[in-house]
Amino acid sequence: DLAIEDFNKIVEQNPQNLPALLMLGDIHANFQDLAQARNFYARAVEANPNSQDAKIKLAEVEKGLR
Repeated sequence: DLAIEDFNKIVEQNPQNLPALLMLGDIHANFQDLAQARNFYARAVEANPNSQDAKIKLAEVEKGLR
């Protein structure tokens, strides 16, 4: 998907880019690829531990993986 490619390029250039990491997580979650969504949300939390949005999204996707 073109959007995934674009956001992956952004993350390659800046691995700490919170909006891009969250968007990649959202895209994968929308496609029900919860394991990959979890990966991006976890990276988002690591990049910005104070992001409540990232923490909430990570918790929600982890519930779906159980």
